Amino acid sequence: MKKSLFKVFSNVQFFRPTKPLDLLENIIKTGNDRFLVNKEFTPCGSHDPHREGWISPVRGGDDLFFASNGHLLLKMRCQDKILPESVIKDLLFEKVDEIEAQQNKKLKSKEKAALKEEIITSLLPKAFVKNDDIILWFSPADNLIGVATASVTKAEYILSFLRKTLGSLPVVPVQAKEPLRITMTEWLKEGNCQSEIFNLGETAELKAADEESNAIKVKNQDMTSDEITAMLNADKVVTSMALQWVDGDSGTDFTLTETFGIKGIKYSTELLASADSDDTSPSAALDAEFYLLAQTLPRFFNDLITIVGGEQEPKAEEEEQSND
Repeated sequence: MKKSLFKVFSNVQFFRPTKPLDLLENIIKTGNDRFLVNKEFTPCGSHDPHREGWISPVRGGDDLFFASNGHLLLKMRCQDKILPESVIKDLLFEKVDEIEAQQNKKLKSKEKAALKEEIITSLLPKAFVKNDDIILWFSPADNLIGVATASVTKAEYILSFLRKTLGSLPVVPVQAKEPLRITMTEWLKEGNCQSEIFNLGETAELKAADEESNAIKVKNQDMTSDEITAMLNADKVVTSMALQWVDGDSGTDFTLTETFGIKGIKYSTELLASADSDDTSPSAALDAEFYLLAQTLPRFFNDLITIVGGEQEPKAEEEEQSND
């Protein structure tokens, strides 16, 4: 079953290239994906615990990229053999018991570790596999990358793999100029986002400023209520909150985190209706969705970065780290 691209991009981590990404731009312009082919995904062999590589963003497609209207989609697959730790532990316990009984002596830690590796090797050919796909969007015109995940770790993982693929990838996470927990806390105190195109939602997460206490999650509640006011008066700060971006006749709901992560995006009904296509070709259907998504994400990003007070300029050391 095909998963809508809008479902895939229900979570986004944004990154900013600090230098032109010529190799990626060349893929868009020429279709030359030789760098990607060198890191193409191949499934795990019988004794491989893990494999990773690029696959086609198009279901059943051959190309390891999808380019349309100056935008690029890349898709990475990570495949792992599933070996329950409890199964390995039980087999190891039995094997150690058997050998120690035969030799009438306790096995050393190194011997047990070697046995564990033997057990894992013997189980790998019979293990189930699990695929984990990560999708990346790149817009040279907007100088922006969006990774479709709620996990910062996953986003950095695909960027690290792309860096290995290309040889260099100078990008840094997008960060607001002012700390977002301060900005979001001010919004909550004011009862609005100080913007005509963003509205407060009914969900927020607050935490004591000292970071030591657990977060308090408030759901389905008026953000101007006495309870919220009491938390703010007790020096609680906002670490994430639900917002609505008003775009056209309807709104796009999402959650903004203090690290500028975008989670739980529910695109407007107006946009989703426009994306609904009768195309039976996987490539044509993806092209229709991708066109709308690629038009929407930059506008959403630009509006959001404006209301949070602008974007922090990358520091020199961050640019150097991005090339590691």
